Amino acid sequence: MICSKCQKNFQDDAFFCPYCGKKTANFPRKSRAKQRGNGTGSAIKRGKTWTARVTIGWKYENGHKIQVYRTKGGFPSKTSAENYCAILKTGADVPRVSDTFQQIYDRWQKEYEPRIAPVTMATYKAAWNHFADVHYTPIVDLKVAQLQACIDSCDKGRSTLNDMRTVCSLVYRYAIINRIVSENPAQFLYVNAKKKGTRDAFTTDELKKIQKAVGKEPYADYVFFMCYTGFRPNEMLSLKKGAYQKDKNALIGGFKTEAGKNRAVPLNAKLKPILAQRMASDSEYIFPKKDGSLMDDEHFRKYCFVPLMKKLGIEGKVPYSCRHTFANLLKNVKGSDTDKAALIGHSDASMTKYYQSADYESLQAIIDAM
Repeated sequence: MICSKCQKNFQDDAFFCPYCGKKTANFPRKSRAKQRGNGTGSAIKRGKTWTARVTIGWKYENGHKIQVYRTKGGFPSKTSAENYCAILKTGADVPRVSDTFQQIYDRWQKEYEPRIAPVTMATYKAAWNHFADVHYTPIVDLKVAQLQACIDSCDKGRSTLNDMRTVCSLVYRYAIINRIVSENPAQFLYVNAKKKGTRDAFTTDELKKIQKAVGKEPYADYVFFMCYTGFRPNEMLSLKKGAYQKDKNALIGGFKTEAGKNRAVPLNAKLKPILAQRMASDSEYIFPKKDGSLMDDEHFRKYCFVPLMKKLGIEGKVPYSCRHTFANLLKNVKGSDTDKAALIGHSDASMTKYYQSADYESLQAIIDAM
């Protein structure tokens, strides 16, 4: 081989000229990176992450034709950004890849909340709080095992656990519709059928303490009223004044189960002074917040029920203890099991037909005997 620079001879397979150091034709060359096709988009490095970019059109500014781009950032590598260009080109309004479970929930809530009753959303919000361990995990990184761990570690009853699974499913459905994820892991979550919450009823002495506190301690009337009607916390708190039927001396409310929807609950004589006072307020709700607005069960538990229990020295009770107290009171009075089931809103669908034509006189007789 003859060097093109110094014109000296040397061996044919050399990479360099041994006399002047010039590279020979044998020197390995780097192959040029394969270019992406026109219109397929590109990836741009911005800080520590990559951004996918596609051209969606052209516009004129100051007489110059310029490209109009659609971009999406947050990708960990150039390849992942380039691979996303095909999706970005479809025009889907997709949040950043790094958006957390909480951020997607906030978007879902904003869109979904106007469609449902406030008490239902309050139930979902309470259930959502039990996913706190994964709130700030990117939704694309969440695993079924992490979601299941939140359910397994929750010390609430089956109702709350089922609400957790429901709200999780709704958030993921929103994410699928918006092309954030491709599948709903909530379908793989399960609730332990044997799991029960700690919801002991009030003892006779504790119920007497609550009754004596009515008119003296804030919200004692709310708790006592719930113990003698059997309404679930969110059912009672959502009652509006129009729910009271004076001719039947009953409140119409409830929405948890088919048998419990819009059930009639006659009022015990002990409750009449409480109801009269509540009906005289300016709020449209019978049991509202101080400002007259709807109170959700989370607010009731934190700021009404728990402080009252501490004041009265009652331990180990939760708002749902009121409903269990009502069920215990029913055991001590005469009446058919069917009537009692109608009063408490039994979830067994076989009771629904009977409830729709309930005998109010029989129901009132049971309530009066409590």
